[in-house]
Amino acid sequence: MEQESTFGARLRAVMEERGYSYEQLGRRVNMNPQTLNRYALGQREPRMGTAVAIARALEVDPLWLQGYAVPRQSQRRAAVPVLGEIRAGAPMAAWEQPEGYAAADVPDPEEYFYLRVTGDSMVNAGIREGDLVLLRRQESAENGQIVACLVDGEDATLKRFRCQKGMVILQPENPAYEPRIVPLEDFATGQARIVGVAVRLVRNLL
Repeated sequence: MEQESTFGARLRAVMEERGYSYEQLGRRVNMNPQTLNRYALGQREPRMGTAVAIARALEVDPLWLQGYAVPRQSQRRAAVPVLGEIRAGAPMAAWEQPEGYAAADVPDPEEYFYLRVTGDSMVNAGIREGDLVLLRRQESAENGQIVACLVDGEDATLKRFRCQKGMVILQPENPAYEPRIVPLEDFATGQARIVGVAVRLVRNLL
Protein backbone atom coordinates (compact mmCIF):
# COMPACT_ATOMS: atom_id res chain seq x y z
CA MET A 1 0.00 0.00 0.00
CA GLU A 2 1.57 3.24 -1.15
CA GLN A 3 1.82 6.39 0.94
CA GLU A 4 1.56 9.93 -0.38
CA SER A 5 2.61 11.60 2.88
CA THR A 6 3.85 10.71 6.37
CA PHE A 7 2.21 10.41 9.75
CA GLY A 8 4.27 13.30 11.09
CA ALA A 9 3.43 15.66 8.24
CA ARG A 10 -0.29 15.05 8.50
CA LEU A 11 -0.27 15.23 12.29
CA ARG A 12 1.46 18.62 12.11
CA ALA A 13 -1.00 19.84 9.48
CA VAL A 14 -4.10 18.93 11.52
CA MET A 15 -2.66 20.34 14.74
CA GLU A 16 -1.77 23.63 13.04
CA GLU A 17 -5.16 23.82 11.35
CA ARG A 18 -7.00 23.35 14.64
CA GLY A 19 -4.60 25.30 16.82
CA TYR A 20 -3.72 22.37 19.08
CA SER A 21 -0.61 22.43 21.20
CA TYR A 22 1.17 19.18 22.07
CA GLU A 23 -0.06 19.61 25.63
CA GLN A 24 -3.69 19.96 24.51
CA LEU A 25 -3.56 16.94 22.22
CA GLY A 26 -1.65 15.00 24.86
CA ARG A 27 -4.51 15.51 27.31
CA ARG A 28 -7.04 14.31 24.72
CA VAL A 29 -5.16 11.08 24.04
CA ASN A 30 -3.53 10.62 27.46
CA MET A 31 -0.06 10.84 25.97
CA ASN A 32 3.20 12.59 26.80
CA PRO A 33 3.50 15.85 24.77
CA GLN A 34 7.18 15.11 24.10
CA THR A 35 6.21 11.78 22.51
CA LEU A 36 3.67 13.53 20.29
CA ASN A 37 6.33 16.05 19.31
CA ARG A 38 8.66 13.24 18.21
CA TYR A 39 5.84 11.72 16.15
CA ALA A 40 5.15 15.06 14.49
CA LEU A 41 8.81 15.62 13.67
CA GLY A 42 9.18 12.13 12.20
CA GLN A 43 11.72 11.12 14.85
CA ARG A 44 9.56 8.22 15.94
CA GLU A 45 6.72 6.20 14.36
CA PRO A 46 3.66 5.30 16.47
CA ARG A 47 2.30 1.79 16.75
CA MET A 48 -0.87 1.28 14.76
CA GLY A 49 -3.05 1.25 17.88
CA THR A 50 -1.54 4.57 18.96
CA ALA A 51 -2.07 6.04 15.49
CA VAL A 52 -5.73 4.98 15.59
CA ALA A 53 -6.20 6.60 19.02
CA ILE A 54 -4.70 9.88 17.80
CA ALA A 55 -6.80 9.77 14.61
CA ARG A 56 -9.99 9.27 16.61
CA ALA A 57 -9.12 12.20 18.88
CA LEU A 58 -8.58 14.36 15.78
CA GLU A 59 -11.69 12.95 14.05
CA VAL A 60 -9.79 11.89 10.94
CA ASP A 61 -9.39 8.55 9.23
CA PRO A 62 -6.54 6.48 10.75
CA LEU A 63 -5.21 5.47 7.33
CA TRP A 64 -5.31 9.08 6.15
CA LEU A 65 -3.34 10.18 9.20
CA GLN A 66 -0.73 7.54 8.40
CA GLY A 67 -0.22 9.12 4.99
CA TYR A 68 -2.36 6.93 2.74
CA ALA A 69 -4.54 8.15 -0.12
CA VAL A 70 -7.95 7.69 1.50
CA PRO A 71 -10.61 10.26 2.42
CA ARG A 72 -9.63 12.41 5.38
CA GLN A 73 -12.88 12.15 7.31
CA SER A 74 -14.00 8.85 8.81
CA GLN A 75 -17.52 9.50 10.03
CA ARG A 76 -19.12 6.38 8.58
CA ARG A 77 -16.07 4.19 8.55
CA ALA A 78 -15.83 1.40 11.10
CA ALA A 79 -12.60 0.17 12.68
CA VAL A 80 -11.66 -3.31 11.48
CA PRO A 81 -8.78 -5.35 12.97
CA VAL A 82 -5.55 -5.81 11.02
CA LEU A 83 -4.44 -9.38 11.69
CA GLY A 84 -0.86 -9.10 10.54
CA GLU A 85 0.66 -10.37 7.33
CA ILE A 86 -0.48 -13.10 4.98
CA ARG A 87 1.90 -14.40 2.38
CA ALA A 88 0.78 -14.43 -1.22
CA GLY A 89 3.57 -16.89 -2.02
CA ALA A 90 4.52 -19.59 0.43
CA PRO A 91 2.13 -20.06 3.38
CA MET A 92 2.96 -18.55 6.76
CA ALA A 93 1.51 -18.33 10.26
CA ALA A 94 -0.74 -15.26 10.16
CA TRP A 95 -3.21 -15.71 12.97
CA GLU A 96 -1.99 -13.61 15.85
CA GLN A 97 -3.38 -10.81 17.97
CA PRO A 98 -4.42 -7.78 15.89
CA GLU A 99 -1.51 -5.46 15.14
CA GLY A 100 -3.98 -2.60 15.07
CA TYR A 101 -7.14 -1.35 13.37
CA ALA A 102 -7.94 0.34 10.07
CA ALA A 103 -11.10 1.95 8.75
CA ALA A 104 -13.51 0.20 6.41
CA ASP A 105 -16.87 1.13 4.88
CA VAL A 106 -18.76 -1.95 6.06
CA PRO A 107 -22.10 -2.21 7.88
CA ASP A 108 -21.03 -4.98 10.28
CA PRO A 109 -17.32 -4.53 11.12
CA GLU A 110 -17.16 -7.59 13.38
CA GLU A 111 -17.64 -9.72 10.27
CA TYR A 112 -14.53 -8.33 8.53
CA PHE A 113 -10.77 -8.20 9.01
CA TYR A 114 -7.71 -6.95 7.16
CA LEU A 115 -4.62 -8.95 6.28
CA ARG A 116 -1.39 -7.40 5.05
CA VAL A 117 0.10 -9.11 1.99
CA THR A 118 3.71 -10.12 1.47
CA GLY A 119 4.94 -11.93 -1.61
CA ASP A 120 3.99 -11.67 -5.27
CA SER A 121 2.02 -14.78 -6.15
CA MET A 122 -1.23 -12.80 -6.67
CA VAL A 123 0.15 -9.92 -8.76
CA ASN A 124 -1.90 -10.84 -11.83
CA ALA A 125 -5.03 -10.37 -9.71
CA GLY A 126 -3.81 -6.86 -8.85
CA ILE A 127 -2.68 -7.81 -5.33
CA ARG A 128 0.81 -6.57 -4.55
CA GLU A 129 3.27 -6.68 -1.73
CA GLY A 130 2.20 -4.34 1.08
CA ASP A 131 -1.50 -4.24 0.21
CA LEU A 132 -4.11 -4.45 2.91
CA VAL A 133 -6.78 -6.93 1.82
CA LEU A 134 -10.22 -6.61 3.40
CA LEU A 135 -11.84 -10.00 3.94
CA ARG A 136 -15.32 -11.04 5.01
CA ARG A 137 -15.29 -13.78 7.63
CA GLN A 138 -16.77 -16.96 6.16
CA GLU A 139 -15.87 -20.62 5.88
CA SER A 140 -17.12 -21.29 2.35
CA ALA A 141 -16.38 -19.83 -1.05
CA GLU A 142 -17.46 -20.04 -4.67
CA ASN A 143 -15.14 -21.03 -7.47
CA GLY A 144 -13.08 -18.07 -8.60
CA GLN A 145 -13.18 -16.13 -5.34
CA ILE A 146 -9.94 -15.10 -3.62
CA VAL A 147 -9.78 -16.58 -0.14
CA ALA A 148 -7.63 -16.64 2.95
CA CYS A 149 -7.20 -20.32 3.71
CA LEU A 150 -5.63 -22.01 6.71
CA VAL A 151 -3.74 -25.14 5.75
CA ASP A 152 -2.38 -27.76 8.18
CA GLY A 153 -3.90 -25.94 11.13
CA GLU A 154 -1.65 -22.87 11.16
CA ASP A 155 -0.45 -21.72 7.75
CA ALA A 156 -2.49 -19.06 6.00
CA THR A 157 -2.32 -18.33 2.31
CA LEU A 158 -4.16 -15.97 -0.03
CA LYS A 159 -5.15 -17.69 -3.27
CA ARG A 160 -7.96 -18.07 -5.79
CA PHE A 161 -10.30 -20.89 -4.77
CA ARG A 162 -11.40 -23.68 -7.08
CA CYS A 163 -13.07 -26.95 -6.13
CA GLN A 164 -13.28 -29.94 -8.48
CA LYS A 165 -13.33 -33.75 -8.28
CA GLY A 166 -12.90 -33.95 -4.53
CA MET A 167 -9.94 -31.53 -4.49
CA VAL A 168 -9.54 -27.87 -3.67
CA ILE A 169 -7.08 -25.98 -5.85
CA LEU A 170 -5.53 -22.89 -4.27
CA GLN A 171 -4.47 -21.14 -7.43
CA PRO A 172 -1.83 -18.38 -7.51
CA GLU A 173 -2.09 -15.53 -10.02
CA ASN A 174 1.54 -15.63 -11.03
CA PRO A 175 2.94 -18.26 -13.43
CA ALA A 176 6.11 -18.50 -11.32
CA TYR A 177 4.13 -20.31 -8.59
CA GLU A 178 2.52 -23.75 -8.59
CA PRO A 179 -1.05 -24.23 -7.36
CA ARG A 180 -1.54 -25.94 -4.02
CA ILE A 181 -3.80 -28.99 -4.10
CA VAL A 182 -5.69 -29.81 -0.90
CA PRO A 183 -8.02 -32.84 -0.56
CA LEU A 184 -11.61 -31.74 0.06
CA GLU A 185 -11.60 -34.18 2.97
CA ASP A 186 -9.09 -31.94 4.78
CA PHE A 187 -11.76 -29.23 4.94
CA ALA A 188 -14.15 -31.70 6.56
CA THR A 189 -11.60 -32.81 9.18
CA GLY A 190 -10.36 -29.29 9.98
CA GLN A 191 -6.88 -29.78 8.52
CA ALA A 192 -7.73 -26.95 6.17
CA ARG A 193 -10.38 -24.26 6.28
CA ILE A 194 -11.40 -21.06 4.61
CA VAL A 195 -11.46 -18.16 7.04
CA GLY A 196 -12.36 -15.26 4.77
CA VAL A 197 -13.17 -14.11 1.25
CA ALA A 198 -11.41 -11.06 -0.16
CA VAL A 199 -13.72 -8.15 -0.95
CA ARG A 200 -11.45 -5.10 -1.28
CA LEU A 201 -7.91 -3.78 -1.52
CA VAL A 202 -6.61 -0.73 0.30
CA ARG A 203 -4.01 0.88 -1.95
CA ASN A 204 -3.54 3.94 -4.08
CA LEU A 205 -4.07 2.36 -7.51
CA LEU A 206 -1.83 3.92 -10.14
